[in-house]
Amino acid sequence: MSLLDELLSNAAVEMRHDFDEAAKRFEATVDIGERRQEIVKEFLRRYLPRTCSIGSGEIVDSKEHRSGQVDVVICSPYHPFTFEEKGPGLFFAEGVLGAIEVKSDVSSRSELDRGLKQVQAIKSLERKPMKGDTVFGSKYEIELWTRIPCFIFYFKSPYIGTLIKNIEEAISRLDIDALQTPDAVFVLTKA
Repeated sequence: MSLLDELLSNAAVEMRHDFDEAAKRFEATVDIGERRQEIVKEFLRRYLPRTCSIGSGEIVDSKEHRSGQVDVVICSPYHPFTFEEKGPGLFFAEGVLGAIEVKSDVSSRSELDRGLKQVQAIKSLERKPMKGDTVFGSKYEIELWTRIPCFIFYFKSPYIGTLIKNIEEAISRLDIDALQTPDAVFVLTKA
């Protein structure tokens, strides 16, 4: 096992423990959810470059479209100081490197739908090249560049085959365009 694999394995064990503790400590689902979001942020702060900042809040694009509340927002070093480490902030799409939705249990249809709808809202925002930026690639690659990378982090999930089937069915049922789907889904614990 490489050093990185060992670090990530230890971090996953620690996160599972912290997620379980949040559920034991709080009764309100809102409090549990907020604590779990903080756990994910703490993990990212440990492993992402220190020049990236992490917060939560709304993302807005240059056409003033808004994402709604986003659980975790990762910003470039060049993003202006429009947010604090604690509490919600406002983020400009061009300065956002990625967005993460943190959900409890993907086997819950409502949690799955909520996560996918939030990703759809984020992916509907458009990042514009800044003055002086040079963008190369196919039309499809440039279209992908204009979208904010989005991920969903679930605490619990069913078997991987069931998870994939549930996500595909939800995307179809909710009529979500392929460019508005998550870039990746991470699961901490198999239910």
